[in-house]
Amino acid sequence: MQKRFSGGAKEWLLLLAAAALMLAFLVLPLRFALAERLTAEEQQLAEAFRKGELIRIHILANSDSPTDQTLKLKVRDAIIEAFGNLLREAGTQNSEAVFSILQQNADQMLESAKRCCVQNGFPPEAAVETGILKLPSRRYGKVILPEGEYRALRIRLGEGRGQNWWCVLYPQLCLALSGDEQPETSGLRWCSGRIFARWLLLET
Repeated sequence: MQKRFSGGAKEWLLLLAAAALMLAFLVLPLRFALAERLTAEEQQLAEAFRKGELIRIHILANSDSPTDQTLKLKVRDAIIEAFGNLLREAGTQNSEAVFSILQQNADQMLESAKRCCVQNGFPPEAAVETGILKLPSRRYGKVILPEGEYRALRIRLGEGRGQNWWCVLYPQLCLALSGDEQPETSGLRWCSGRIFARWLLLET
């Protein structure tokens, strides 16, 4: 049995259809425009998150004192200098290779962190975790990673109560050469040669 619509009902259906069509024409270009604003690296990051391939690194400073914050960055540089090439090579394969490197070298990374502490006049108070860790939401450029569980490396210095340093190990968005660059809190700049031309420093 066919359902018949009154003249008024037909007019409403036609109006709804027209409105839906107009909305589609308005929304789709907006979505494409937003997608076009992402850099290639940001798109890579978003895609890795969608596929569940992200691997993150988290270094917790002992406190917010200038000396503890400086030590945090020195430990960061020491880890990247010691294991950056190994992680970079693994990253050309897949996320599993990077995660395997973290798990196999966790103890050595801890020793590097402790050695860095001693070399800078601090007690070797550090701890390391690798695995599926619960991490808070973080923004990288225009991409926001929501709070949740991620494969990650976490290094805690002392009591771990200071501002933290965050980055992404896979895709390879923070394996820049260690050096004397200063951290930047106002934003980050992406580039193809060195993804983080300036280190990213974020607060907890």
